[in-house]
Parts: sequence; structure tokens; C-alpha cells
Amino acid sequence: MTTNRRTFLKNCNICRRRCNGRWFDFGLCPQKSESQLASIMKSVKKAHSQKFNMSGYAAPAIPVVRVGIIGLGDRGSDAVERLSYIEGVEIKALGDKREVCVKESQKYLVGIGRPAAKEFYGDENIWKKLVELPDLDLIYTCTPWNITYSYFGIFNGAWKTCCMRSSNCTYH
Repeated sequence: MTTNRRTFLKNCNICRRRCNGRWFDFGLCPQKSESQLASIMKSVKKAHSQKFNMSGYAAPAIPVVRVGIIGLGDRGSDAVERLSYIEGVEIKALGDKREVCVKESQKYLVGIGRPAAKEFYGDENIWKKLVELPDLDLIYTCTPWNITYSYFGIFNGAWKTCCMRSSNCTYH
């Protein structure tokens, strides 16, 4: 049996749809799925009372946001540059397991006239010391996502944001 490109891609899509646990109707669906519209409309029409709404909420202004950055590879070093352009942002700490990355980011900050940041490097768990700094308002993580960073940052009173390949998130 010979397989051409079209047949190969068609078979891959069939397998992908089956593996995702869903069938989409592209003429390959063995049965039509039932519409969920009735149950959705029933839920929408139920009476409910609004308990709290964050719409329009604004936190009190912070004159200077003090940032610590974990992970200074390509994404992290770019974050240092981007954050350095923002008025009212002070980069207070730089952390990475590789010393060269921390030194390069530090060199950039000093080169543009910004104050030198505290340096954390040399160990797989050096980020814990960075996160425990009492004077940070925001921890910017540019490493593969790890919930541990979030917990440490939140318990130490800092906002936590992570820069990931496919999405960005912010926690407090």
C-alpha cells in the first residue's frame, strides 16, 4: 500500500481528533453530537445574585514597581531590556543558574544608567533566595513554568508573572 501526502495528513487528523477525545464533523464523524444549547440556555435563565464583580477595579498605584527576574536566557534577557524602558519600574534582582547570563543582564542595566541589581546565580535552587527578598513587588519568571515559583512569590507578598512560550499569566 502506498501512501501519498494527502492520505497521510488525512489519517493524522483522524488520529489527532480521536486522541483528543472529540470528534469534529468533517464528514468523518460516526454520529452527530447532541447540541448543548438547551442546557446552556437553561443555566443562563436561572436567577442568581451577584456576589462580587471585579469589573472596573483598580489597585492602588505604586510609584515604583520593584521587579526580580528569574531566568535570563533569551526570553529573560529580552524582558530585562523591555522592563528597563518602562518608567516607574526598578529591576532589583536578577537570577539564573548560569553566572554569565546574570552578568550580561547586569552589564546591560549598568550600561544604560540603571542601578545595579542584586545577583543570584550558581545553583539550581538559587531562585528561592531571590523570591524571599522583602523589597520585591513583582517576580517575573522566564523559565519553563513551575508552580513552585508562584507559591514562594505569593507567600512572600509579591505578585508573580510568568513568561511562557504560548501564553502569559499573572498570579497573586
